Amino acid sequence: MHTTTDLRAALRQLADAAPEPAPLPGDQDELLPAAKRSRHRSAAVRFGAPTLAGAMVAGVVAGVLTLNSGSHRAAQPGGPPTRTTAPVTVPAWLTETVFDVKARPGMTVGAPSADGASQQRYLSWDGFRTDSNQAIVRVWAPGRWIPSRPADAQDVTINGKPGFYGKITNQWMPSGGGKMVGLAWQYAPGAWAAVMRTKSASKADLVSIASAVRAGLHIPVRVPFRLSNLPAGGKLIRLGCSVGPYQSKGCDLLFDYPGRHGQVVLTVNAFAWTEGGTPTTIGGRPAWETKGTVAVAGPGVSEAWTTTTTTDGTVVDTVLSKDELRSIMAGLTFASNVKDPTTWFDATTALP
Repeated sequence: MHTTTDLRAALRQLADAAPEPAPLPGDQDELLPAAKRSRHRSAAVRFGAPTLAGAMVAGVVAGVLTLNSGSHRAAQPGGPPTRTTAPVTVPAWLTETVFDVKARPGMTVGAPSADGASQQRYLSWDGFRTDSNQAIVRVWAPGRWIPSRPADAQDVTINGKPGFYGKITNQWMPSGGGKMVGLAWQYAPGAWAAVMRTKSASKADLVSIASAVRAGLHIPVRVPFRLSNLPAGGKLIRLGCSVGPYQSKGCDLLFDYPGRHGQVVLTVNAFAWTEGGTPTTIGGRPAWETKGTVAVAGPGVSEAWTTTTTTDGTVVDTVLSKDELRSIMAGLTFASNVKDPTTWFDATTALP
C-alpha cells in the first residue's frame, strides 16, 4: 500500500466533484505499481473517491499470490447459476476514450478512468513511483461541470480556448475542505476540463500540461472480458482499466442498483489473490464464495470477482443473491490473455 500523502488526498478530492447522484471516481489503483491488495476491499478502495473510499487509507492489505488455474484448491461442485436477462444502462463516456495527453519528455500518461460525466488521467514524471511527481487531468462532458472563477484568478488561453488559473473551492472539493491551485479551461462550448499538479504548481507548469491535452477523441474502450448475464436494473457508473507497464492488467467496473439499495463491483485482473473462501465450480472454472463475493479463476494467472456493497462501500450480501452473483460469473468470458490488451474486447459489445 502506497503512503497516502497530502497531494494524493488532494487529487482524490479534486476528482470527486462533478454533479452526479453518486460520488465520482478519483485515483485509480491501476495507475500505481501493482500493490498487495485484498479482494475484500470495498468499492471505495477500488475507485478511490473520498466518499466511496475512505477505505483507501483504512483498507485491509493482503498478499498477492501468483498462480494458475492448475494451482487452485480442489473445486467442489456448486449449484447451477440462475441466468438472467440484463439490460444495463451504459453511458457513452464509459465505452469510449474522449481525450488523451500528448506526453512530454519524461512524462508517463496513465490509462483513463471514467464515469458518466467525466474522464480523468493521471500523469507522472517518475513512473508513478512517488506522489509528488504526479498530476491529474480531468475532462467533463458538456454541461456536467462549470467552475466558479475566483476573484483573483488569472486568465489563460489553452489551445486557443479561454480558461483561468487560481484557487478553486468546493467545485473540486465538495467537502469544502480547503482550496487547491489549479487550471480550468473551456475546451468546447459548455464543456470544461481541469488540471492540477501540486499546491505550489506555477501557472506556466499547468498551462504546459493543459496545452498537451487533446479532446474530441472517440476511441473505443477495450476490456478483458465479455458479459452476458447481469441482473436487470443496474447502471454502469464507473470504469477504470490498467494497461501500462507499471500496472496490473485488468479492469474495475461499478454498477449501481438503486432499486436494491446497493452496488456491484466487478473486477477482472491478470493476477490472483491469496484469500479464498468456500471452494466451488462455476461455469466449469474453479471458484470461491465468501460474504457478498463470488470469484472465479480465469486463463493463465487471472481471476474475476464480483462483490456487492452498500453505497458507502461496505461489503454486504443483501444487494444480489448468491445465485445472481454466480450467474454473472457463469456468463463472463475472459480474454484469451488478460495480460495482453490486444486480446481484449470492445466495451460497446462486451457489456450486455
